[in-house]
Amino acid sequence: MTDAAAAGEGASVDERDPLGYTALMMAVRCGNYAEAAVLSHEGQASTILRDDEYHRTAIEWAEQPSSFSNAESRTSRSCEHLTF
Repeated sequence: MTDAAAAGEGASVDERDPLGYTALMMAVRCGNYAEAAVLSHEGQASTILRDDEYHRTAIEWAEQPSSFSNAESRTSRSCEHLTF
């Protein structure tokens, strides 16, 4: 966590993108489980928020096999450009 985030400045760990995905949801969808664990445990990211596209929680995304490749997103989302 950055000093700015620790001071309450900057983005929230549960900030959403235009389709309602949080960083935790995207980490899980992309198979970045180590990053998801950090977001969940250290960042205290919410596991009960639902995205606006499929109305799933991060936990429900984790239960989907190869969730990103199986989901037909309205956008051309890809995990390749994401950094955690």
